[in-house]
Amino acid sequence: AGEDGKLRAWTLGGRRCEFEFAEHSKAITAMLVDTEDPTRVHTCGHDQLVVTLDLKRKRRVTYHALREGQLTSMVQRREGDQELMTATHDGIIFVWDIDELGPVGMLREPQLQR
Repeated sequence: AGEDGKLRAWTLGGRRCEFEFAEHSKAITAMLVDTEDPTRVHTCGHDQLVVTLDLKRKRRVTYHALREGQLTSMVQRREGDQELMTATHDGIIFVWDIDELGPVGMLREPQLQR
């Protein structure tokens, strides 16, 4: 994952790029392998996108978008629906379900809820 918004997969020897995804328009800030399907990778970035990619089929599975804010980190639940959780630069946490277009939940720090 790079500052240029591209995710590249290299051969194990590291000398040849197998494929490249250009789904983000700004820097990718977090990337993780899906907890249930290791052929899927999730990314988020400063462009307000959360993208799920299928490495086996070499295509995008889905994406989610915020209206504002920069995504800085991401984790995935290991139980239940394996939702993704992303955090923004200003401390807001969003919960994403792969089957839903928008976030299914949001958490703010108490001092930001005023």
